[in-house]
Amino acid sequence: MKKKNVLFIAYYFPPLAGGGVYRTLKFAKYVREFGYTPIILTVNPRFINYTKDNTLLKELNGIKIIRTPFIDISWFYKPFYFFHLNKVLNYLKNKFLIPDDKLTWPFFAKKAIRKITEKIDLIFITGGPFSSFEIGKYAKEKLDASLILDFRDEWTNAPQYLDLNIPLERKTKELHLEKSILNAADGIVYLTKMMKNNFIRNNNSIANKISEIIPNGYDSEDFAGIQKSNLKKKNEINFLYTGLIYSIREQPFYLFLKAISELIDENKINQLDIKITVVGNNDSSLLNSFTKQEQSILSKRIIFKSYLPKKEALQMAVDTDILLLFIGSGKNAASIYTGKIFEYIASDTPIFGIVPTNGVAADLIRSTKTGIIANPDSYIEIKDKLQYLLINYKSSTLNQDWTEIKKYKRKNQTKVLSNLFDKVLSSTLKI
Repeated sequence: MKKKNVLFIAYYFPPLAGGGVYRTLKFAKYVREFGYTPIILTVNPRFINYTKDNTLLKELNGIKIIRTPFIDISWFYKPFYFFHLNKVLNYLKNKFLIPDDKLTWPFFAKKAIRKITEKIDLIFITGGPFSSFEIGKYAKEKLDASLILDFRDEWTNAPQYLDLNIPLERKTKELHLEKSILNAADGIVYLTKMMKNNFIRNNNSIANKISEIIPNGYDSEDFAGIQKSNLKKKNEINFLYTGLIYSIREQPFYLFLKAISELIDENKINQLDIKITVVGNNDSSLLNSFTKQEQSILSKRIIFKSYLPKKEALQMAVDTDILLLFIGSGKNAASIYTGKIFEYIASDTPIFGIVPTNGVAADLIRSTKTGIIANPDSYIEIKDKLQYLLINYKSSTLNQDWTEIKKYKRKNQTKVLSNLFDKVLSSTLKI
Protein backbone atom coordinates (compact mmCIF):
# COMPACT_ATOMS: atom_id res chain seq x y z
CA MET A 1 0.00 0.00 0.00
CA LYS A 2 1.30 3.45 -0.93
CA LYS A 3 2.48 5.52 2.01
CA LYS A 4 0.68 8.72 2.92
CA ASN A 5 2.61 11.98 2.91
CA VAL A 6 2.84 14.00 6.11
CA LEU A 7 4.07 17.58 6.03
CA PHE A 8 5.88 18.24 9.32
CA ILE A 9 6.09 21.97 10.01
CA ALA A 10 8.63 22.83 12.70
CA TYR A 11 10.61 25.99 13.33
CA TYR A 12 12.99 24.13 15.66
CA PHE A 13 14.60 21.39 13.59
CA PRO A 14 18.17 20.14 13.02
CA PRO A 15 20.78 21.42 12.76
CA LEU A 16 19.17 23.68 15.37
CA ALA A 17 19.74 22.12 18.79
CA GLY A 18 17.96 22.10 22.13
CA GLY A 19 14.93 20.55 23.75
CA GLY A 20 12.36 21.73 21.18
CA VAL A 21 14.10 19.94 18.31
CA TYR A 22 14.10 16.27 19.25
CA ARG A 23 10.36 15.60 19.35
CA THR A 24 9.74 16.37 15.68
CA LEU A 25 13.10 14.88 14.65
CA LYS A 26 12.26 11.52 16.23
CA PHE A 27 8.69 11.48 14.93
CA ALA A 28 10.02 12.09 11.40
CA LYS A 29 12.71 9.43 11.87
CA TYR A 30 10.33 6.65 12.92
CA VAL A 31 7.04 7.51 11.20
CA ARG A 32 8.35 5.87 8.00
CA GLU A 33 8.06 2.50 9.79
CA PHE A 34 4.32 3.01 10.22
CA GLY A 35 3.15 3.76 6.69
CA TYR A 36 3.87 7.49 6.36
CA THR A 37 6.41 9.51 4.41
CA PRO A 38 7.61 12.66 6.16
CA ILE A 39 8.32 15.92 4.36
CA ILE A 40 9.80 18.66 6.54
CA LEU A 41 9.12 22.39 6.28
CA THR A 42 11.48 24.41 8.46
CA VAL A 43 13.75 27.46 8.48
CA ASN A 44 17.18 27.78 6.93
CA PRO A 45 19.60 27.67 9.88
CA ARG A 46 21.85 30.31 8.30
CA PHE A 47 19.25 32.94 9.14
CA ILE A 48 18.93 32.04 12.83
CA ASN A 49 20.79 33.20 15.91
CA TYR A 50 20.60 29.87 17.73
CA THR A 51 22.74 26.96 18.96
CA LYS A 52 23.37 24.33 16.28
CA ASP A 53 24.36 20.66 16.33
CA ASN A 54 25.23 19.24 12.92
CA THR A 55 25.55 15.70 14.32
CA LEU A 56 21.74 15.51 14.41
CA LEU A 57 21.50 15.67 10.61
CA LYS A 58 22.61 12.06 10.16
CA GLU A 59 19.19 10.88 11.35
CA LEU A 60 17.48 12.59 8.42
CA ASN A 61 18.87 10.53 5.53
CA GLY A 62 16.30 10.10 2.77
CA ILE A 63 13.88 12.69 4.18
CA LYS A 64 12.93 15.67 2.01
CA ILE A 65 13.52 18.94 3.85
CA ILE A 66 12.23 22.30 2.61
CA ARG A 67 14.16 25.17 4.21
CA THR A 68 12.94 28.74 3.94
CA PRO A 69 14.54 32.15 4.57
CA PHE A 70 13.68 33.88 7.81
CA ILE A 71 14.18 37.30 9.37
CA ASP A 72 15.41 36.69 12.92
CA ILE A 73 14.16 39.69 14.90
CA SER A 74 16.22 38.68 17.94
CA TRP A 75 19.32 40.10 16.23
CA PHE A 76 17.83 43.55 16.83
CA TYR A 77 17.54 43.01 20.60
CA LYS A 78 21.24 43.61 21.25
CA PRO A 79 21.16 47.45 21.28
CA PHE A 80 18.28 47.39 23.78
CA TYR A 81 20.20 45.08 26.10
CA PHE A 82 23.41 47.05 25.65
CA PHE A 83 21.74 50.33 26.65
CA HIS A 84 19.66 48.63 29.39
CA LEU A 85 16.40 49.41 27.62
CA ASN A 86 14.71 46.15 28.63
CA LYS A 87 11.44 47.86 29.55
CA VAL A 88 11.26 49.52 26.14
CA LEU A 89 11.96 46.19 24.44
CA ASN A 90 9.25 44.44 26.48
CA TYR A 91 6.77 47.16 25.55
CA LEU A 92 7.56 46.73 21.85
CA LYS A 93 7.25 42.96 22.12
CA ASN A 94 3.87 43.18 23.82
CA LYS A 95 2.64 45.72 21.32
CA PHE A 96 3.90 44.31 18.02
CA LEU A 97 5.37 40.80 18.40
CA ILE A 98 2.17 38.82 18.93
CA PRO A 99 2.19 35.93 19.64
CA ASP A 100 6.02 35.83 19.49
CA ASP A 101 9.09 37.11 17.67
CA LYS A 102 9.00 34.36 15.00
CA LEU A 103 6.06 36.00 13.24
CA THR A 104 8.09 36.76 10.10
CA TRP A 105 8.36 33.05 9.25
CA PRO A 106 4.77 32.50 7.99
CA PHE A 107 5.42 34.84 5.04
CA PHE A 108 8.30 32.69 3.75
CA ALA A 109 6.68 29.37 4.74
CA LYS A 110 3.50 30.14 2.80
CA LYS A 111 5.55 30.82 -0.32
CA ALA A 112 7.22 27.42 0.08
CA ILE A 113 3.86 25.69 0.58
CA ARG A 114 2.58 27.06 -2.71
CA LYS A 115 5.50 25.31 -4.47
CA ILE A 116 4.90 21.86 -2.98
CA THR A 117 4.08 19.37 -5.75
CA GLU A 118 3.54 16.21 -3.70
CA LYS A 119 0.07 15.16 -2.61
CA ILE A 120 -0.03 15.98 1.11
CA ASP A 121 -2.45 13.92 3.19
CA LEU A 122 -1.67 15.29 6.65
CA ILE A 123 -0.10 18.38 8.15
CA PHE A 124 1.61 18.06 11.53
CA ILE A 125 2.67 21.34 13.09
CA THR A 126 4.40 21.69 16.44
CA GLY A 127 4.51 24.69 18.74
CA GLY A 128 5.94 26.89 20.02
CA PRO A 129 6.61 29.16 18.44
CA PHE A 130 2.87 29.64 18.16
CA SER A 131 3.14 32.15 15.33
CA SER A 132 3.94 29.12 13.16
CA PHE A 133 0.42 27.74 13.71
CA GLU A 134 -0.80 30.29 11.21
CA ILE A 135 1.22 28.33 8.63
CA GLY A 136 -0.65 25.14 9.50
CA LYS A 137 -4.01 26.79 9.04
CA TYR A 138 -2.93 28.15 5.66
CA ALA A 139 -1.47 24.80 4.56
CA LYS A 140 -4.70 22.99 5.43
CA GLU A 141 -6.67 25.16 3.03
CA LYS A 142 -4.02 25.36 0.31
CA LEU A 143 -3.11 21.65 0.26
CA ASP A 144 -6.58 20.31 1.12
CA ALA A 145 -5.11 18.19 3.90
CA SER A 146 -5.99 17.34 7.49
CA LEU A 147 -4.35 19.44 10.21
CA ILE A 148 -2.88 18.10 13.45
CA LEU A 149 -1.58 20.44 16.14
CA ASP A 150 1.20 19.32 18.48
CA PHE A 151 1.55 21.26 21.73
CA ARG A 152 5.02 20.79 23.22
CA ASP A 153 4.06 23.60 25.60
CA GLU A 154 0.83 25.26 26.57
CA TRP A 155 0.11 28.62 24.98
CA THR A 156 -1.84 31.21 26.99
CA ASN A 157 -1.87 28.85 29.97
CA ALA A 158 1.90 28.21 30.05
CA PRO A 159 3.54 28.89 33.43
CA GLN A 160 6.02 31.38 31.96
CA TYR A 161 3.11 33.18 30.29
CA LEU A 162 0.96 33.26 33.42
CA ASP A 163 3.86 34.60 35.49
CA LEU A 164 4.31 37.60 33.20
CA ASN A 165 2.36 40.81 33.45
CA ILE A 166 0.80 40.47 29.99
CA PRO A 167 -1.15 43.57 28.85
CA LEU A 168 -4.86 42.93 28.36
CA GLU A 169 -4.71 43.92 24.67
CA ARG A 170 -2.07 41.31 23.91
CA LYS A 171 -3.76 38.64 26.03
CA THR A 172 -7.07 39.20 24.22
CA LYS A 173 -5.42 38.87 20.81
CA GLU A 174 -3.58 35.70 21.79
CA LEU A 175 -6.68 34.07 23.23
CA HIS A 176 -8.45 34.77 19.93
CA LEU A 177 -5.54 33.33 17.91
CA GLU A 178 -5.40 30.25 20.14
CA LYS A 179 -9.12 29.56 19.84
CA SER A 180 -9.06 30.07 16.07
CA ILE A 181 -6.27 27.58 15.44
CA LEU A 182 -7.72 25.02 17.85
CA ASN A 183 -11.05 25.12 16.04
CA ALA A 184 -9.29 24.63 12.69
CA ALA A 185 -7.54 21.45 13.83
CA ASP A 186 -8.66 17.97 12.83
CA GLY A 187 -6.58 16.39 15.57
CA ILE A 188 -4.57 17.55 18.57
CA VAL A 189 -1.56 16.07 20.37
CA TYR A 190 -1.00 17.06 23.99
CA LEU A 191 2.11 16.48 26.08
CA THR A 192 0.23 15.60 29.28
CA LYS A 193 -3.27 14.86 30.49
CA MET A 194 -3.06 17.99 32.64
CA MET A 195 -2.32 20.03 29.53
CA LYS A 196 -5.30 18.51 27.69
CA ASN A 197 -7.62 19.29 30.58
CA ASN A 198 -6.38 22.89 30.70
CA PHE A 199 -7.01 23.41 26.98
CA ILE A 200 -10.49 21.91 27.12
CA ARG A 201 -11.40 23.91 30.22
CA ASN A 202 -10.53 27.11 28.37
CA ASN A 203 -11.87 25.96 24.97
CA ASN A 204 -14.79 23.60 25.49
CA SER A 205 -15.49 23.40 21.75
CA ILE A 206 -12.47 21.10 21.24
CA ALA A 207 -13.55 18.51 23.84
CA ASN A 208 -14.66 16.00 21.19
CA LYS A 209 -11.82 16.50 18.72
CA ILE A 210 -9.64 13.48 17.95
CA SER A 211 -6.64 13.72 20.26
CA GLU A 212 -3.81 11.83 21.87
CA ILE A 213 -1.52 12.40 24.84
CA ILE A 214 2.08 11.80 23.79
CA PRO A 215 4.80 12.92 26.21
CA ASN A 216 8.39 13.45 25.17
CA GLY A 217 10.69 10.46 25.34
CA TYR A 218 14.10 9.00 24.65
CA ASP A 219 15.61 7.19 21.68
CA SER A 220 17.45 4.03 22.72
CA GLU A 221 19.58 4.33 19.56
CA ASP A 222 21.06 7.56 20.96
CA PHE A 223 22.59 5.51 23.77
CA ALA A 224 24.25 2.99 21.42
CA GLY A 225 27.95 2.63 22.19
CA ILE A 226 27.74 4.60 25.43
CA GLN A 227 29.14 2.83 28.47
CA LYS A 228 29.68 4.07 32.00
CA SER A 229 33.21 5.17 32.86
CA ASN A 230 34.58 4.53 36.35
CA LEU A 231 37.44 7.03 36.16
CA LYS A 232 36.98 9.12 39.30
CA LYS A 233 38.40 9.60 42.77
CA LYS A 234 37.26 7.46 45.71
CA ASN A 235 35.15 10.08 47.52
CA GLU A 236 34.19 12.12 44.48
CA ILE A 237 30.51 12.72 43.77
CA ASN A 238 29.56 14.39 40.49
CA PHE A 239 26.31 16.25 39.84
CA LEU A 240 25.22 17.12 36.31
CA TYR A 241 22.60 19.52 34.99
CA THR A 242 21.99 19.87 31.25
CA GLY A 243 20.10 22.72 29.61
CA LEU A 244 19.30 26.33 30.29
CA ILE A 245 18.66 27.67 33.77
CA TYR A 246 16.05 30.39 33.47
CA SER A 247 12.74 31.60 34.83
CA ILE A 248 10.98 28.73 36.60
CA ARG A 249 14.26 26.79 37.02
CA GLU A 250 16.32 29.51 38.69
CA GLN A 251 14.95 29.38 42.24
CA PRO A 252 15.38 25.61 42.79
CA PHE A 253 18.87 25.86 41.27
CA TYR A 254 19.81 28.56 43.79
CA LEU A 255 18.32 26.58 46.68
CA PHE A 256 20.29 23.49 45.65
CA LEU A 257 23.57 25.44 45.57
CA LYS A 258 22.76 27.15 48.86
CA ALA A 259 22.14 23.75 50.46
CA ILE A 260 25.45 22.42 49.12
CA SER A 261 27.26 25.51 50.43
CA GLU A 262 25.68 25.26 53.89
CA LEU A 263 26.30 21.52 54.24
CA ILE A 264 29.97 22.07 53.42
CA ASP A 265 30.21 25.11 55.73
CA GLU A 266 28.61 23.06 58.55
CA ASN A 267 31.19 20.26 58.03
CA LYS A 268 28.41 17.74 57.30
CA ILE A 269 29.73 16.52 53.95
CA ASN A 270 33.35 17.69 53.99
CA GLN A 271 34.58 14.15 53.49
CA LEU A 272 33.14 14.24 49.98
CA ASP A 273 34.72 15.80 46.92
CA ILE A 274 31.67 17.35 45.27
CA LYS A 275 31.72 18.51 41.65
CA ILE A 276 28.78 20.19 39.89
CA THR A 277 28.76 20.49 36.10
CA VAL A 278 26.22 22.69 34.33
CA VAL A 279 26.03 22.09 30.57
CA GLY A 280 24.28 24.63 28.33
CA ASN A 281 24.35 28.32 27.52
CA ASN A 282 24.73 29.41 31.15
CA ASP A 283 27.61 31.16 32.92
CA SER A 284 29.03 32.03 36.31
CA SER A 285 26.81 35.12 36.60
CA LEU A 286 24.24 32.70 38.07
CA LEU A 287 26.37 32.80 41.24
CA ASN A 288 26.18 36.58 41.64
CA SER A 289 23.33 36.49 44.17
CA PHE A 290 25.36 34.42 46.66
CA THR A 291 27.51 35.88 49.45
CA LYS A 292 31.29 36.05 48.97
CA GLN A 293 31.76 33.13 51.34
CA GLU A 294 29.20 31.04 49.43
CA GLN A 295 30.77 32.00 46.11
CA SER A 296 34.17 30.95 47.46
CA ILE A 297 32.79 27.52 48.37
CA LEU A 298 30.80 27.03 45.17
CA SER A 299 33.25 28.40 42.61
CA LYS A 300 35.71 25.62 43.48
CA ARG A 301 33.10 22.97 42.83
CA ILE A 302 30.99 24.18 39.91
CA ILE A 303 31.95 24.04 36.23
CA PHE A 304 29.98 25.75 33.46
CA LYS A 305 30.24 24.16 30.01
CA SER A 306 28.70 25.45 26.80
CA TYR A 307 26.32 23.37 24.67
CA LEU A 308 27.62 19.87 23.87
CA PRO A 309 26.65 17.64 20.93
CA LYS A 310 23.93 15.17 21.83
CA LYS A 311 26.16 12.11 22.11
CA GLU A 312 28.64 13.86 24.40
CA ALA A 313 25.86 15.12 26.68
CA LEU A 314 24.40 11.61 26.97
CA GLN A 315 27.83 10.19 27.77
CA MET A 316 28.16 12.71 30.60
CA ALA A 317 24.67 11.78 31.87
CA VAL A 318 25.66 8.11 32.02
CA ASP A 319 29.05 8.83 33.63
CA THR A 320 27.88 11.24 36.33
CA ASP A 321 26.73 10.15 39.78
CA ILE A 322 23.57 12.25 40.18
CA LEU A 323 21.48 14.11 37.60
CA LEU A 324 19.80 17.38 38.56
CA LEU A 325 16.30 18.45 37.56
CA PHE A 326 14.87 21.85 38.45
CA ILE A 327 11.27 23.02 38.12
CA GLY A 328 10.12 25.79 40.43
CA SER A 329 6.65 26.36 41.82
CA GLY A 330 4.15 28.71 40.22
CA LYS A 331 0.96 28.78 38.21
CA ASN A 332 0.54 25.54 36.28
CA ALA A 333 4.15 24.50 36.99
CA ALA A 334 2.90 21.03 37.90
CA SER A 335 2.16 20.40 34.21
CA ILE A 336 5.84 20.70 33.18
CA TYR A 337 7.98 17.64 32.38
CA THR A 338 11.03 19.25 30.66
CA GLY A 339 12.46 17.35 27.69
CA LYS A 340 15.62 16.21 29.46
CA ILE A 341 13.82 14.11 32.09
CA PHE A 342 13.15 11.28 29.64
CA GLU A 343 16.80 10.86 28.75
CA TYR A 344 17.58 11.16 32.45
CA ILE A 345 15.35 8.18 33.32
CA ALA A 346 16.97 6.11 30.54
CA SER A 347 20.55 6.92 31.61
CA ASP A 348 20.73 4.48 34.56
CA THR A 349 21.78 7.42 36.75
CA PRO A 350 19.81 8.57 39.83
CA ILE A 351 17.95 11.89 39.63
CA PHE A 352 17.69 14.53 42.32
CA GLY A 353 14.56 16.40 41.27
CA ILE A 354 13.62 19.68 42.92
CA VAL A 355 10.19 19.78 41.30
CA PRO A 356 6.53 20.30 42.27
CA THR A 357 5.66 17.19 44.26
CA ASN A 358 2.15 17.09 42.75
CA GLY A 359 3.42 17.49 39.18
CA VAL A 360 3.96 15.23 36.19
CA ALA A 361 7.76 15.28 36.54
CA ALA A 362 7.54 14.02 40.12
CA ASP A 363 5.04 11.34 39.07
CA LEU A 364 7.41 10.16 36.33
CA ILE A 365 10.37 9.87 38.71
CA ARG A 366 8.20 7.97 41.18
CA SER A 367 6.65 5.59 38.64
CA THR A 368 10.03 4.75 37.06
CA LYS A 369 11.80 4.61 40.45
CA THR A 370 14.67 6.70 39.14
CA GLY A 371 15.37 9.22 41.86
CA ILE A 372 14.53 11.40 44.84
CA ILE A 373 12.11 14.35 44.85
CA ALA A 374 12.23 17.52 46.94
CA ASN A 375 9.62 20.27 47.19
CA PRO A 376 10.92 23.50 45.55
CA ASP A 377 9.01 25.52 48.17
CA SER A 378 10.79 23.89 51.12
CA TYR A 379 14.46 24.72 51.57
CA ILE A 380 14.62 22.52 54.68
CA GLU A 381 13.36 19.52 52.68
CA ILE A 382 15.83 20.21 49.86
CA LYS A 383 18.74 20.40 52.29
CA ASP A 384 17.69 17.33 54.29
CA LYS A 385 17.12 15.15 51.24
CA LEU A 386 20.35 16.33 49.65
CA GLN A 387 22.28 15.47 52.83
CA TYR A 388 20.62 12.04 52.96
CA LEU A 389 21.42 11.44 49.29
CA LEU A 390 25.08 12.38 49.70
CA ILE A 391 25.69 10.44 52.90
CA ASN A 392 23.95 7.29 51.64
CA TYR A 393 25.01 7.53 48.00
CA LYS A 394 27.63 4.76 48.17
CA SER A 395 25.36 2.26 49.92
CA SER A 396 22.17 2.95 47.95
CA THR A 397 21.23 1.29 44.68
CA LEU A 398 18.89 2.41 41.92
CA ASN A 399 16.10 -0.10 41.37
CA GLN A 400 14.47 1.34 38.26
CA ASP A 401 11.28 0.01 36.72
CA TRP A 402 12.48 -0.62 33.17
CA THR A 403 9.06 -1.80 32.03
CA GLU A 404 7.75 1.64 32.89
CA ILE A 405 10.77 3.44 31.42
CA LYS A 406 10.45 1.68 28.05
CA LYS A 407 6.97 3.14 27.59
CA TYR A 408 8.73 6.39 26.72
CA LYS A 409 10.78 5.10 23.79
CA ARG A 410 10.46 7.46 20.82
CA LYS A 411 9.62 4.62 18.46
CA ASN A 412 6.71 3.48 20.64
CA GLN A 413 5.44 7.05 20.83
CA THR A 414 5.63 7.43 17.05
CA LYS A 415 3.42 4.36 16.69
CA VAL A 416 0.83 6.10 18.88
CA LEU A 417 1.14 9.18 16.66
CA SER A 418 0.67 7.12 13.48
CA ASN A 419 -2.50 5.61 14.97
CA LEU A 420 -3.75 9.15 15.51
CA PHE A 421 -2.92 9.93 11.88
CA ASP A 422 -5.02 6.91 10.82
CA LYS A 423 -7.98 8.07 12.90
CA VAL A 424 -7.85 11.61 11.54
CA LEU A 425 -7.63 10.43 7.93
CA SER A 426 -10.56 8.06 8.44
CA SER A 427 -12.68 10.80 10.02
CA THR A 428 -11.95 13.34 7.28
CA LEU A 429 -12.25 10.90 4.36
CA LYS A 430 -14.03 12.61 1.51
CA ILE A 431 -16.75 10.55 -0.12
